[in-house]
Amino acid sequence: MKMNVANDFARLTSKLRDEGRVDVELQATGTEEENCIYGLATKGLMYINQYHLDSTIHLVLAELLHNAEEALIKRLFLKESGKASPGDAATLRSFRSELEQNRKQWQARLKKQPASMRVRFEISKHDFSIIVINAGIPDRTEQNWIQSHLAYGAQHLSLEALDEGELNTTQGDGFGLTLSMIALRQAGISAELFTYASEKDRTVFRLDVPVHLIMEDQIQRIDRDLIQEIKDLPAFPDHIARMRDACNSDTASLGQVANIISRDQAVAGQVIRLANSGGFAGGRIADLEGAVKVVGLKNIAQLLLNIGTINILKDRYGSSDVLLKHPPRVGYFSRALARLHKKSVVADHAFVAGLLHDIGKVVLMARMKGRQTFKAAAAHRDRRTRVQLEEMAMGAGHALIGALLAKKWQYPDILIHAIQQHHTPLAAETEFKDIVFIVYMANALSDFLDGETSFYAVEPDVLDYFNMTTANAFAMTASTLNQEFMERDAYN
Repeated sequence: MKMNVANDFARLTSKLRDEGRVDVELQATGTEEENCIYGLATKGLMYINQYHLDSTIHLVLAELLHNAEEALIKRLFLKESGKASPGDAATLRSFRSELEQNRKQWQARLKKQPASMRVRFEISKHDFSIIVINAGIPDRTEQNWIQSHLAYGAQHLSLEALDEGELNTTQGDGFGLTLSMIALRQAGISAELFTYASEKDRTVFRLDVPVHLIMEDQIQRIDRDLIQEIKDLPAFPDHIARMRDACNSDTASLGQVANIISRDQAVAGQVIRLANSGGFAGGRIADLEGAVKVVGLKNIAQLLLNIGTINILKDRYGSSDVLLKHPPRVGYFSRALARLHKKSVVADHAFVAGLLHDIGKVVLMARMKGRQTFKAAAAHRDRRTRVQLEEMAMGAGHALIGALLAKKWQYPDILIHAIQQHHTPLAAETEFKDIVFIVYMANALSDFLDGETSFYAVEPDVLDYFNMTTANAFAMTASTLNQEFMERDAYN
């Protein structure tokens, strides 16, 4: 029976909390069952007060499910090709080529068969255990292959170290197991707690997350060169700071603010463009003073945060699609969602937070170590896993780096939290839950339009918050908001 995330997820989370054990079967990845599995892992971590491990556990689960699915497809492929085992390198190459070209067709075939994969979650006094069970036993060559990749990961602590190693890091050659082991060790989970075994007619991977695991302060894990890079970035330009001071002044008039802004034609042009964007005047403002009146001083003060930030980053690192393409749509979506769901009090903050949510990416990628390994690891993986890979490479993801930049440049607290939690909404403090959920959802909707995520990858709690509990509702919302964004020429 096909799982209904909205109904079954709530039942299973309650069962995990109350009874301490839940099993979920699945036939293939990219299904509601897979999304439910990730959600249950998140809930289990919250129950043991280890939510900070969410991205790490998501990465490990994704790799284990991916590997389990490939093992099932491989067996079908070998059976149809008349081979009992992979045998020679030519057969493996043929399988890899077939999988790369026709993965969706093979997944469709798996979905028509009885479920062969199962994930079990168990909570005890000491551990939260995640057990991935797959039908079938690997042959001796494959078992050696699994053990060697786990051992290799246990010997390394960073992606940078892998750049100098001899391990084959191409997609599908077991690199995911190596990544999983490195991620766990970086999170403070010892190699002995991640085990593999063949039992009767099945393959079993088991991860035990200690209830009392103590993780070091994340700030202490950040690469020292990256911290220095943030310190070395300049403060806001003086003229931008003066404009913001005028906007925040209790005595400055609209005319005085307009006069100060008019001295910088680039900034003046952006204020007028914003005033004419969807959500403000919509194309009826031609003069700066009228634009200042329509947009409002508080909104302009926030807009100046965006202008100053982008100018600093462009001067230091050059123009980037990270700054120019994705953020304007997320900004527009954020404000639209806030108004649609009667959260107008944070609508304008949400707009600016959407514009600035990815600023940490620019600095992070500029200082990335182990870049080639990062690119190899990030290929074909979902956005959430790529964020975890950033942490593995540099000790922090772009959300935390963005928050550190926001603190450096004295953003309001509401923006700092929105930037820091835009990939981890369930960690948001109650005071900032609305804006964090809004920016997270706006980002997810934008990623969906770009083919970077799916409805099933969105946190169920956030879907409930927006009453968007079906894939159709999610897709329709994305399409509607994007149409409005394109038609109204939103600020960019």
